[in-house]
Amino acid sequence: MSIKYNEKNYPYIDLGRGYIIYLQDDDYTEQRWVVKAEQELNETGENKARSLEQLRELLRGEKKLTVPLDDEKFLLKFLRPLAYDVQKAFDCIRHTFAMKRSYGKDYYEGRIKPSHIRHIYDSGMVSFLPLRDDDGCGICVT
Repeated sequence: MSIKYNEKNYPYIDLGRGYIIYLQDDDYTEQRWVVKAEQELNETGENKARSLEQLRELLRGEKKLTVPLDDEKFLLKFLRPLAYDVQKAFDCIRHTFAMKRSYGKDYYEGRIKPSHIRHIYDSGMVSFLPLRDDDGCGICVT
């Protein structure tokens, strides 16, 4: 198992034998995923727009943070996993930027070298199953 980077410089884990785990940067367009997002996250165009605006408003009031307010993809990275709970997304952004201040820009901006976290995988504390679940999610075992 090794960490590599694709052409967009995004990390992925090569599990060997043709299995890889990676983060997708593209929007999902397949109908079953659109329906799933609507059912489980209440991700509708209206809710998405409303949540983005509310999050931007909270972030504008936080003078210590410099956040790309116009970058919808960036903001959605915090809203989607938290089912569009704006307050939780706001708190998560604050914590993320606190990590950036504490550990430096290399940690936050994705310039983590495989050697920085290799010990985690070598210890056996974390491993990934080679197949995905029924929803298409990678399965991490700790």
